[in-house]
Amino acid sequence: MKKEKLMILGAAKFTVPVIELSKKMGFETIVVSIAGNYPGLAIADRSYEVDVRDKETILEIARKEGIQGILTDQTDLPVPSVAYVAEKMGLPGIGYDCAIRITDKLKCREHCREKGFPVPSFEYATSLEEAIGKSAEIGFPLVVKPTDSMAARGISIVNEPGELEAKFQQALSVSKNGVVLLEQFFRGKKIGVVGFKSGPHFTNLIMVDHFHFDIPDRFIVSQVLTPSLLGAHLEEKIWVFHNRLFESFGASFGFTYSEIRVNEDTGEFCLMEAAVRGAAGFVSSHLVPLACGVDFLPLLIELVAGRRQNVRLEKSRRQERAAGNVYFYLPAGVICRIDGVEKVKNLPGVHRTELSDLAVGKKIDPIINLSGRQGPIVYAGKDRHACEKIIQRIKDALVVEVETPEGVKGAVWT
Repeated sequence: MKKEKLMILGAAKFTVPVIELSKKMGFETIVVSIAGNYPGLAIADRSYEVDVRDKETILEIARKEGIQGILTDQTDLPVPSVAYVAEKMGLPGIGYDCAIRITDKLKCREHCREKGFPVPSFEYATSLEEAIGKSAEIGFPLVVKPTDSMAARGISIVNEPGELEAKFQQALSVSKNGVVLLEQFFRGKKIGVVGFKSGPHFTNLIMVDHFHFDIPDRFIVSQVLTPSLLGAHLEEKIWVFHNRLFESFGASFGFTYSEIRVNEDTGEFCLMEAAVRGAAGFVSSHLVPLACGVDFLPLLIELVAGRRQNVRLEKSRRQERAAGNVYFYLPAGVICRIDGVEKVKNLPGVHRTELSDLAVGKKIDPIINLSGRQGPIVYAGKDRHACEKIIQRIKDALVVEVETPEGVKGAVWT
């Protein structure tokens, strides 16, 4: 019997679980990615080296292959192309307009402002002159970010006017469309909210607390952990907001993900990011099933392929456990020692490690965005206290040292 074909956009480490699972479910996997040493290319049944933003070329390949479905997971960049191809071929998808409305940071902010959802005050600029004028309207500190980037590339806090030029130009340099968002810096705890939508039905999955490396003016996550420590009343308000938000976007199905900053003293919160795809860091593929007891990735694949028309799961059927992931970064230099990798893999509570990139002699550049992190290491326990013990065991077991101009230094976890 001829296998159904599933096209998957992206081949980096966070896309590997959906490729592996699709193969396990009996699909022939057609993976599209830019050229490179990406692990997903090695396990695909067939692959094409194409920029995942090149929707017309991808559509041509999809028609030639006769695919039954198309998807991506844990990465924003291919989402518009996935929606475009699905729409043109009459396959299940979220709709191209919906995909653009969510993935373009400016369009997302404009949509939210129009609908009355809480977002920081914002403007946009295409030149330094515009940025200077509009930053005065917003006030300092503010955040600059490209409207079309990912992995925190080009995002930084501008604390006062003298910092604006350099940080604006940095953001502009990584923007493909030449548009930079300037927005008020909203102080508060950062959380990630993960749900699943299928038609009119929403399933609330997990809410994770975010922790960041102590790197000035950067937003680089070091760890996420669920369940969140937000109070029950505030948590409920955010779930209601999250589901209303994605209803307004017109998303038909898929993982729903939002990043929100919360002022726990006042109860105010603001949307930072939104996405209709699984959250990176193996959140959709590992943290959700570890914490909830239900794996939604196979359900997503069945929806994409048309094998299933609807997914609805009552909260009462889910279990509640703690789970998270942890990253570290290395100081700039050359790795001179690695020890404990196998020990970490075998620690009770550790479910996945991404440490294969580490090698003695490898040059390490200064960390400037999410791609400069090492890991993650995914873990789970019966509660947050158990998870905190697992994290400490990971840190105690793993030794990575780097030869720097100032001497030998170790991994940085905070």
